[in-house]
Amino acid sequence: EPGAPPPDWEEAGVSGVDVRSTFTVAFVLAPARLALTGKVVSADGSALYAPQDGAVARPGARLGVLKEGTAGLGGPLGSLSVLTAPDGAFRVTGLSAGSYRVTATARGHGPKVLSARLTTGDLALGTLTLSPGASLSGSLRRPDGSLPGVDEVKRVYAATPDLAELIPGELVPDPAGRAVAGYRVGGFGAGKTYRLVLVSVDDELL
Repeated sequence: EPGAPPPDWEEAGVSGVDVRSTFTVAFVLAPARLALTGKVVSADGSALYAPQDGAVARPGARLGVLKEGTAGLGGPLGSLSVLTAPDGAFRVTGLSAGSYRVTATARGHGPKVLSARLTTGDLALGTLTLSPGASLSGSLRRPDGSLPGVDEVKRVYAATPDLAELIPGELVPDPAGRAVAGYRVGGFGAGKTYRLVLVSVDDELL
């Protein structure tokens, strides 16, 4: 997030560790002193607002940054989730040399995905333009008709069948803030088929 100090070393992680037995994990961390810069704008010139669950919309866009060959520890869009400045300008620091997938998202707009390769210096990505798209919203209920708790559902996405396009949505809490009453997703492309994907707090598909 803006104002957070950049890390000196890249992030690393491992999944599927069996804690019932002795398990040794060795990490080799590369220096993380490189950066990606650019700006995210809307194709129609409108202001952008970052996806934000159940809260006042934050001006700007959100970037997901995933290094190739690594697990997305922060979610399917990337290990790093960065909020741009209100005008869409961004500088993603704390990166090491390598190839990255960068996904820019904003409320009511389709995502923009591109590849970037960092070598010995920072890389300017230029202007990333997002196109407005159709929106969908609805309610969430358990089979018995009750609302799922905020400790059950963590994320909602809309995805094309081949997962080539992934649109992050927003969960809508009930007035008390203890349950999830609904969802909203925006940025659907014309002529495409999508399915909704709910993710639990344990990162499992519901």
